[in-house]
Amino acid sequence: MLKKIADICQEETFNRGTTIFADGAEAQKLYILKAGLVALRITPATNMERTIMVAAIKERGRVFGWSSLVETRQYTSSAVCMEDSKVLTIKGKELLALLEEMPAAGFVVMRRLAGIASSRLRSTREQLIAALVPGLISHG
Repeated sequence: MLKKIADICQEETFNRGTTIFADGAEAQKLYILKAGLVALRITPATNMERTIMVAAIKERGRVFGWSSLVETRQYTSSAVCMEDSKVLTIKGKELLALLEEMPAAGFVVMRRLAGIASSRLRSTREQLIAALVPGLISHG
């Protein structure tokens, strides 16, 4: 399975300041960091000029762009290079086709994907709670 996945990977290089993908865009690729630093950012609806960093992808092998593997295939954040970065890219549709051929491997990949999504959701929730101003939101 790893050989088949390696066959559909491509290496890409992005310069510091480059937006790899934008929040809300069609999610076509999964990304695996080889080197560099990528910030995942969201834009609050109340302030379209400001972004909030929800995760920093800095360790080799960390995955981002998981939205390419799940419905609705739309990125839930923007990925911005904070320094020159190298990544492996995998087209989501091609990876899903491989996972369908090998359901046992597909289950493992999707379980890990769920763990990534859960971790990011938990982190975003913690940041949101920390940012709440007392009295701004009613509790009821």
